[in-house]
Amino acid sequence: ICISKNGLTLSLKENASQKEHAAFVHVAIQNMGEELGISLSDLDAVAITSGPGSYTGLRVAMAAAKGFCFALNKPLIAVNTLEVMALAAKEFLEKHNTNHNEVLLCPMLDARRLEVFTGIYDKELNKIMNPCSKILDQNSFEHYKNKNIVFFGNGSGKFKKISTFFKQFLICEHNATFLGKIAEVHFEKRFFCDTVYAEPEYLKEFYTPIS
Repeated sequence: ICISKNGLTLSLKENASQKEHAAFVHVAIQNMGEELGISLSDLDAVAITSGPGSYTGLRVAMAAAKGFCFALNKPLIAVNTLEVMALAAKEFLEKHNTNHNEVLLCPMLDARRLEVFTGIYDKELNKIMNPCSKILDQNSFEHYKNKNIVFFGNGSGKFKKISTFFKQFLICEHNATFLGKIAEVHFEKRFFCDTVYAEPEYLKEFYTPIS
């Protein structure tokens, strides 16, 4: 979670435990506001990653964000998680002076077994392949085998083990800082969600066992 201004992060709070979403989020927001001397009413918009990701995390984030937006009459900005990951990878490549002029960015989020949530973006974060859930095999992404494509994210390791065509795999972390940068652009362009109808982007159905 972060508070940003003009795309620059003023405060960032992180919690690695996936089972503490609901307990963490509101306390972290309150603490950041107190540290910065900012109240919720001072905010211009609320931005979230809409998914894919942890089902529980997405629902908690969406519910919290909608609550703030309705109570404070603020606009809601939702950004696909894979796009946020792509920005993090782009900046990582730029920082390390890697030739990235023609590179395509392929974030991968682990969706268990050999399945991942993935998509492909160019360096301007335009979608080359729409976000989707994909079961990997050794010939996955064969259509892009002649492209300069970089894979990253916590699902890319299992593709690295079986990939036939691709050798560029990157260890690159993302956080809410990168969401803040994209959200700033969305805010300037007034790319807001309909707060009533906004939903998480699960990319695949959620199933629960019934006994």
